[in-house]
Amino acid sequence: MVDRSPPATPTLLDAIPSPSLVLDEGLDDVGANRGPGSGRRSARPSGTLTPTLVAGLNAQQHTAVMADAAVLRILAGAGSGKTRVLTRRIARRIDTDGLDPRRVLAVTFTRKAASELRQRIGALGIRGSVTAGTFHAVAFTQLRQRWQERGITPPELLSRKVPLVARHVRSRKGSTLALDVVAEIEWAKARMISAAD
Repeated sequence: MVDRSPPATPTLLDAIPSPSLVLDEGLDDVGANRGPGSGRRSARPSGTLTPTLVAGLNAQQHTAVMADAAVLRILAGAGSGKTRVLTRRIARRIDTDGLDPRRVLAVTFTRKAASELRQRIGALGIRGSVTAGTFHAVAFTQLRQRWQERGITPPELLSRKVPLVARHVRSRKGSTLALDVVAEIEWAKARMISAAD
């Protein structure tokens, strides 16, 4: 009989060498393994922030922040300190390895998380601006730059769905509201129900 129960959600609080903390040397975005000391350098590394950066971390968080791996994957549940580890790891690499903060990119899933990353990194005393954004925002920014370089007019993006749907839904008394139509579309999309169904 095959166990089909979902695996327990690992956290940073799990004991090492559990899958909660996976140190992994990996390939960068162009496929060259540059190792732990890669990237453009800023001023000479000082290492003066490091004691502050690791203060208050548990053993697993400390290991993650201090890891020299070029790629570090952390699998952890909500509230386990992932953002703390990420911001302190970025700050530590800038402080001790001399990475140029302007060449650091932190990618998140939400605008709120990206904003929080920027604020926390700034609060750690990092001078210079680390770029933090959502996957979509970072990709769209890169596309806009390429379009501008090539003289291409970028497509218009919608900031909200409701006005678009409202143009196509008749506005009669007692008829379906655009917001309801959008909610139905989102409901069907989440359940992978096609328009034909």
